[in-house]
Amino acid sequence: MNKESFIAMGGGLLREALGAWRAGNREFSVLYAGIACEHMLKAVLCHYDPVLISDKGDMAHRFHALGFGEVDGAKPLKQAKTIGMAEAFRSAEIVMRGNMPISYKAFEPVMESRNGRAHSAWHDDQVTEQVVALSVQVADAIRNELSIASDDFWGEFDGAYSDLTKVAALPVKVERPAIETAAAELTAAEEKHAFHAGSVAGQMAASVALRGSHERSGEEQETVQTFSSRAAVETALQCSGLRAQHAAVALLESYEVLPLDQHPVGGTFLKESPYYLPGPRAEQARTALAVKTMVARRIAAGFQKGCSSGSSDSAKALSSAYSSSVRMVASGGLEAVTKVIASVSEHGTVGAAPFTDDVESLGWMLNCPACGAWGDMYGSVEYEECPCGGHPDCQSSDGFRTITTPRKFYCTACSLTLDEKEELEAAALPSEEEDLDEKCPHG
Repeated sequence: MNKESFIAMGGGLLREALGAWRAGNREFSVLYAGIACEHMLKAVLCHYDPVLISDKGDMAHRFHALGFGEVDGAKPLKQAKTIGMAEAFRSAEIVMRGNMPISYKAFEPVMESRNGRAHSAWHDDQVTEQVVALSVQVADAIRNELSIASDDFWGEFDGAYSDLTKVAALPVKVERPAIETAAAELTAAEEKHAFHAGSVAGQMAASVALRGSHERSGEEQETVQTFSSRAAVETALQCSGLRAQHAAVALLESYEVLPLDQHPVGGTFLKESPYYLPGPRAEQARTALAVKTMVARRIAAGFQKGCSSGSSDSAKALSSAYSSSVRMVASGGLEAVTKVIASVSEHGTVGAAPFTDDVESLGWMLNCPACGAWGDMYGSVEYEECPCGGHPDCQSSDGFRTITTPRKFYCTACSLTLDEKEELEAAALPSEEEDLDEKCPHG
């Protein structure tokens, strides 16, 4: 019950009043405007002395305002009685020293409409626009008296609030869900697409393998089945994963999380993460990682379920093709993708990054933070000979590798794509110069 609370309530209700006017809800616009105007009148009185809003006989507010709220005899603040709208207007006329823009007589329709709407659900429709306009006029004069910035007070209605015709013509602001809700909805939709893609992959693989099967031996037919299944799985998996990642990026861009050089939106999924990083770009990166990872995990799970939805023979062939196509971590880590498939671990040189034309350097494999598979990290790797000079117990006879400029991570299993330094940091992947191999203790 102070100046700040009255301003907050008054400003909020005035914006609600203008929002209702824009939406064509004139009855609520009148009610909100009248209540808001009373709050603003009391705000300017509190600015000079909170005792000015205490009603006659009040034994709560005035003593609390003067610092005697804890003294015996002072009633609790919840029993405070404040002056009515009429007295508040007359008192505000005095403290504003001639800056009140209208007279008490001109203000009467506002008081009548406010009381009618609040107490009797009645209002004279012929003065609707007049009442809202007068409320706005009085409130804006008080805002100026209290030196409150216009854009802070009027928000999206700044520049139009004084003309209700302009207010009515403003586009209606469509509320959108929180990014967590939007990401969950996107994930569910993309998982369905991935399931259908896996199912269709099985049908196409079986259809292709049957063509000319009567002219092939059993061994030849098995080979054709294997390669057609693998081709179908790899194509469908990449298309599903990349589609989902592109959709995730579009969602993040719509919430101004990406690109990272824009201002971040509030909230992140990973505040409990041990990789909590300071700064706005890092905050955005954590949110981007969380959304991309959540989508990627469900894509892998949905696709595998789709592959297993056909006949037993077809599902078995696709499962084998999936295992051959996806490089899983041998130690486990499959729970992140709902136990997708028993895995095959591969090591060696990887080729050019798929769909990453901007990265032309060597890639190496690291565990995917989304699905646990081997993903490809792209950037620059330098090889250095061991300085031990050929020690008999040298542990780095082939030299050791150092990452110098990590640029992008891409997972061939779930298509998780991380291409910003801060995203790599948030995922605990190399983002700065880092040794890939342990150095020889004899060097």
